[in-house]
Amino acid sequence: MESLMKQVTDMQGLLATLAKEKGQNDGIVNSDAIKRDELEKMKTDILSEMDKKMAVSKSPANPEPEKKKIPLGRWLLACKQHDHSILKTSMSEGTPAQGGYTVPDGYDTQIYGILNNPTTVVPKCTPYPHGQSDGFTKHIPKWLTDLTITWVAEAGSKLYTKPTLTENTSVLHKMAAIITFTDEYLQDDTSNITQEVSRLVGENMAVELERIVLAGNTGAGDAFMGVGFAVGVNAHAQTGANLVYSDILSLINDTTMHEQTRAGAEIYTTRGILNLIMGLVDGNGRPLWNLNSINGAMVNTVLGIPMNISSQCTATHMLYGNWKNVLIGYKAAGVGAGIQVEVSNTAVDGAGANYWLTDQTGYRFVMRRSVVVINPEEFVKLTGVA
Repeated sequence: MESLMKQVTDMQGLLATLAKEKGQNDGIVNSDAIKRDELEKMKTDILSEMDKKMAVSKSPANPEPEKKKIPLGRWLLACKQHDHSILKTSMSEGTPAQGGYTVPDGYDTQIYGILNNPTTVVPKCTPYPHGQSDGFTKHIPKWLTDLTITWVAEAGSKLYTKPTLTENTSVLHKMAAIITFTDEYLQDDTSNITQEVSRLVGENMAVELERIVLAGNTGAGDAFMGVGFAVGVNAHAQTGANLVYSDILSLINDTTMHEQTRAGAEIYTTRGILNLIMGLVDGNGRPLWNLNSINGAMVNTVLGIPMNISSQCTATHMLYGNWKNVLIGYKAAGVGAGIQVEVSNTAVDGAGANYWLTDQTGYRFVMRRSVVVINPEEFVKLTGVA
């Protein structure tokens, strides 16, 4: 910009000099000098160019940067390597039939859409590692009867305890997902979609694990029994056609549970049942639902007990207990640890087509987990809630 302004100043000075050339003071340049109209035209052109550049620099509607010049050798190499980052800076969009360069469609770097509700119960369970030498089955001894403590006099006889033991097992099963893309889609993709798909698979596996913990049922084809159907969980049925205050009291005051587990006990249920609870009142007409708030947010408690809402809970169940009594088994070492991802272009899809022949690529995600309700007697469920 400074260079253009300097040129204008030089042109104006040249005009003034030529106007006085050979003693003429009337402002007219004689014929053997540079024509005044040519100088004026040069001056006008320069000012016009300055105005254009200033308009472009100030206009928010034209933010595109100036295209860089690409050396011929670098451009030819980009053509050979299909380097779109170079080609798109030097060529414009066109149709292949006319010899133009077709710019590929762009993709966002994030996949949008709400697929799953957040999960909360798994972090409250107890992790249970399988070492590399433990195999897929690990035996868990459990003490059933309490020991005996006695006071005795000097030289008195002491009582002994002979424990009764049982055994549970943690058996790892596999959760898996297979997702198939066409090779053309992956070649044109600019959004790293495979990374986003991995994230979505992880979220879905967390949701499935929560479903098993809350509502797993081997009788319905699930790999494990969850709290909602495990043998030994204390069950109370809703007393009438509609949920009432006494039903909530029977849930949280079951006498079979040990008092030590009540300290961290929480309720899990569905939003439909929460809607029923929010309408309940005690004998004095006071709402059971805690109407207090912290920082403007409603506190989810019923009679001081934390209430959790999960879409994976059985629709007619309220579950109460300390969720540390659920073990989540996992492979802690070796190849089986974490989520395993495999890629194949030779597998066969659901329609029996070979990936290699149909230009497809399949991604397989596998995670090994077990779910064991190790102390079912420390949970209570209210059934038939409506």
